[in-house]
Amino acid sequence: MQIFGEVLRKNLILLLIFCTLPGCTGNDGSEWNKQGIDFLNKGLHDKAITAFKKAIKINPSNGEAHFHLGRVFKKKGMEAKAETEFSLSFRINPEKFHEYVKTFQEGADYKPDDAQYLHELGNIYVEKAMYDEAIKTFKKIIEIQPDNERAHYDLGMVYSKLSMYNKAADEFRKTIDITPRMPEAHYNLGLVYHKRGMLDAAISEYEATLVLFPEITGRKKAGVLYKLGTAYYENKMYEEAIQELQKALEISPKHANAHYQLSTIYKHTGNLKEAEEELENYKKLQKKR
Repeated sequence: MQIFGEVLRKNLILLLIFCTLPGCTGNDGSEWNKQGIDFLNKGLHDKAITAFKKAIKINPSNGEAHFHLGRVFKKKGMEAKAETEFSLSFRINPEKFHEYVKTFQEGADYKPDDAQYLHELGNIYVEKAMYDEAIKTFKKIIEIQPDNERAHYDLGMVYSKLSMYNKAADEFRKTIDITPRMPEAHYNLGLVYHKRGMLDAAISEYEATLVLFPEITGRKKAGVLYKLGTAYYENKMYEEAIQELQKALEISPKHANAHYQLSTIYKHTGNLKEAEEELENYKKLQKKR
């Protein structure tokens, strides 16, 4: 029993010694990052690089480790590598990046252009559902770069989320004026027209989406075809509606809403047997959810 206790004591001592090493106290890379900063402060640049790279390998989204790795490269005169790391740090968290720059002089020379910074910031606001701030930010980009199609498109998407369809349509049209062959802009403009009851215009935009983006497959293409078929139905173009919905179901047989819409059209046109079959398909799919 005494021998067992002595072995256990030695193992515990070894464990405590091991856990003073970087990386033992967590799996987020923070310990390697701290070790890298310590090496950097002591002028041990190669060791600092190794430590920061280990931190990033554990957690590629460690913006602080990327920033400090950039600092080391900067001190070693490796400008291109330094800028790459500063750029990665900025993209991970623009707000934190600017905090680091205020603290450490080595990052001050890296200046992301205003539009790039604002776009990252605008996307952060959208992710946090801070839509008023997102709108202001995308508008600032447009003030700087009036022909920035992505800023117009993203602004249109925010307006759509807020059901501000007139403004959304304006932004999607501006996007298309700048980049006529952008299928996402045509599709979302089609959705806006559809919600506003402008069926001919919606149909035109859905068709343009399919022409400009012919390589889309699977559920995404089935979704466009479903919207097109629905617009045809609401526009009383029943044969065209049936054709597009059938195309959608050829691609995605489990598209429950397409079955239901097809059932409604068959019923409306007096094809009761087909209507019942599609309704049954819809019900079966609903039960599986």
